Amino acid sequence: IDPQDASAYKTRGSARLATGQYDGAIDDWSRVIKLQPDQPIGYTNRAFAWSKMGATEKAIADWSEAIRLNAADASARSNRGSAWKAAGKYEKAIDDYNEAIRLDRDFGEAYWGLAEIFAACPEAKYRDGVRAVESAVKAMEFLGQNQLDLLMTAAAAYAELGDFDTACKLQQKAIGRASEKTKPQYRADRKSVV
Repeated sequence: IDPQDASAYKTRGSARLATGQYDGAIDDWSRVIKLQPDQPIGYTNRAFAWSKMGATEKAIADWSEAIRLNAADASARSNRGSAWKAAGKYEKAIDDYNEAIRLDRDFGEAYWGLAEIFAACPEAKYRDGVRAVESAVKAMEFLGQNQLDLLMTAAAAYAELGDFDTACKLQQKAIGRASEKTKPQYRADRKSVV
């Protein structure tokens, strides 16, 4: 009825993103971008869809544009940091996570991203047990201890520090809270940390 109604594309784009229809979500958010090129929301949501499809470079480009439009958006910084991490660009990821924290000292997801890099980065030069634990503790302070993957990240951080007792306790906590369906996954992950 009204192909210039950006709100309709936003609503459908959000629904498609939530239901895993990533191609359709990209189409809808691309339309939002054409209609409202100065609004970061189109870029951030299209970046999520690109990320889900494994198109990391396209996600980085969209998050970069969202940041250009709103430099104070800690979430876009943290999400771009995660994309940099997925692309193996750890220095850039660390920079974005740190900038997200500078913008919002309580941004738990950025601390979590740092903890993952410092605890288990495939490039040894980025691993740092002390910084991993500090970041994991901050992430749990702001996000709580109900996210099992965060508990596993904290366990890896303590293992990197050499505190295997605490690492095992955190892993056992995650395994104990996991559903019966996901317990085998967390038990398998346990072997990689201890």
